[in-house]
Amino acid sequence: MTAPRLAKRIDWVCEHVKSKNVLDVGCVGDFHHMNIPNDKSLLHPRIAACAKSVLGVDINREGIERMRNLGYNVIYANSENFVSERKFDVVVLGACVEHMDNPGLVLDRAWENLREKGHLIITTPNARYLGVAFKEMVGRDHRLIYTLKHLSQMLGHHGFRVVEVQFFRDEGKLNLVGKLYERVLLRFFPLLAMKFGVIAEKVESVRRGGDEAPRARRVGR
Repeated sequence: MTAPRLAKRIDWVCEHVKSKNVLDVGCVGDFHHMNIPNDKSLLHPRIAACAKSVLGVDINREGIERMRNLGYNVIYANSENFVSERKFDVVVLGACVEHMDNPGLVLDRAWENLREKGHLIITTPNARYLGVAFKEMVGRDHRLIYTLKHLSQMLGHHGFRVVEVQFFRDEGKLNLVGKLYERVLLRFFPLLAMKFGVIAEKVESVRRGGDEAPRARRVGR
């Protein structure tokens, strides 16, 4: 069976939030480092361009202020306790779950903020990727790093069922070794990609349930 092809992370997220009402958790990201407000390498501006509506939340007060001054609909809030008065079609945790001290609390709030059968999108570095594992050994860059199995199990315990998995190509410039790794090894072993993403459906019946991780459908672009 042919392995799923690698996708571009932001393109993949945007495909799944198009024309949806979205809550973007950790919306600042690298925004406060960038000089171009609609830079295509930034997730939140891309979501804002294709979603029906988007509310961004983050605890980076300076970044939130800058984004608000540029016209983005964002607020300062802690994702561990933020519950909106409205329900969303999609909650996005883009490259932020690995930085969280209490990811379980964030998942519980995401569950509360989603409409029935709404979707949670998470993208994160892959603990199976050798470069990520090495960086964690020599200098801890994240609170936690996840394998697909670990993340799926955690989602299952917080009322979500994984319905789609996607592996991503490296977003930077690749040297010869990197190109060979991506074009040869990852073609057959995508589980070793640098980053991956999951789409998980809110499931009422498994709220804080199940010991087994749900089986995901892997798709390619």
